Amino acid sequence: PKEGKGLADMTRAWRGAMAHIGDAFATADSLGRIHAGLDSWVAERLQSVTPGSVQREINSVVSVLRWASRRYRIGWHIETPELPEHKANTKHPFTRAEQKRLVKACRQWDDGVAAAILMMLQGGMMPSEVARLDVEATVESLVANNPHVLIGFDGAKTKTASRRRIVPVVVETELVREHLVDGIQWAASVKDPSATIKKR
Repeated sequence: PKEGKGLADMTRAWRGAMAHIGDAFATADSLGRIHAGLDSWVAERLQSVTPGSVQREINSVVSVLRWASRRYRIGWHIETPELPEHKANTKHPFTRAEQKRLVKACRQWDDGVAAAILMMLQGGMMPSEVARLDVEATVESLVANNPHVLIGFDGAKTKTASRRRIVPVVVETELVREHLVDGIQWAASVKDPSATIKKR
């Protein structure tokens, strides 16, 4: 990836792995050093993150090493370290009945957090995207004939370029108009807005 979170994640993983492999010439004889470094790095990472996260990181690092081996004909056959068995968490979307219950609850809460949740529901937004909404642009777009929210415009960051979009506000429009600015300011001011949202 050329920019954004993908680049930052890959760069962090690469630097972590290289700190364990060490600085050396890339030769066919480096393979033992690479395997020892990867084993050491994976063992360290498993102390602080899930095996699934380690798997993603190791895949990104090993893919670069394998590319380099092919590109420069070094002849490495890199084996990835074994990880503890892990199963990805399955995320199930809300049923229509659950969505209706959520909208009803948001009506009762009638605040900025509720407005943020409503935008997450109808726009597939992440809490970080709510936090990065431009307040002035949002106020302007919400009073339009077809109220909407602009995500990733005017330099606002998104996880990927493909997440830039226009979200029409069609569910609880008045609640969103009244409270979304509070929701943006709240999401931008707390460390982990998703924790409060999950509790609700």
